[in-house]
Amino acid sequence: MDGVDAARLSGLACLAHATSVTPLVGGITNRNYRVTTPDGSVVVRLSDPGSSDLAVDRENEYLNSMAAARSGVGARVVDYLPGEGVLVVEWIEGRTFTENDVRTPENLPRIAAACR
Repeated sequence: MDGVDAARLSGLACLAHATSVTPLVGGITNRNYRVTTPDGSVVVRLSDPGSSDLAVDRENEYLNSMAAARSGVGARVVDYLPGEGVLVVEWIEGRTFTENDVRTPENLPRIAAACR
């Protein structure tokens, strides 16, 4: 994590006692980190200031993340700093489904149930 990213996170009490910060790969318009503290792990998403040029609405993303967490299909939102472009959600152990996972017949009922 560079100095600019560290400065963006300086106001987050949930990260005050971080024991490790690990970059996560795969973000297109964000830089994502797994941050581990004595209380557990979270994912810190730092949005690229230029993502608004792509019509990415971060406020809607936050509201949808809150709704997904309430319904049990998303990670709990730990913190949100819209002025800094920071969203923190709890870490969920697992892996992201691939295209092949989605096409596997036995996974379809699980996916449908999660969407209801």
